[in-house]
Amino acid sequence: MAPATTALNLVQVLTAMRNFGVGVNVRRSVWRNPGCYWRVTRIKPSPRAPYRYGKVWGVLHWNGRQVGEETQIGGVAKRQWMLDVDQPEGVSLRTLLEPRTPTPKPSEEAAAEEMTS
Repeated sequence: MAPATTALNLVQVLTAMRNFGVGVNVRRSVWRNPGCYWRVTRIKPSPRAPYRYGKVWGVLHWNGRQVGEETQIGGVAKRQWMLDVDQPEGVSLRTLLEPRTPTPKPSEEAAAEEMTS
């Protein structure tokens, strides 16, 4: 029997973050060299399973150098993705990982206003 894994695919890593992780650096766990990562530029979650599958685009950085332009990231369904230790300046993982506060629906806002009146 295969061992249980708790690893996440790339879409699962990004959908747990604010703004779906746009602007963060991610890498596959099998990449051992420092400076090898993808910088996420956009994400399109699947309509059928938005927090599990989808398409992700980014810019590849290999050994500290940018390789090419924005392209679709391959292997997003593999359960080998993680946040890179080195993040771009101005990106705070603490704020990205804070739980989202749900926005109230218009009917809830109206009910709250009636209660205060």
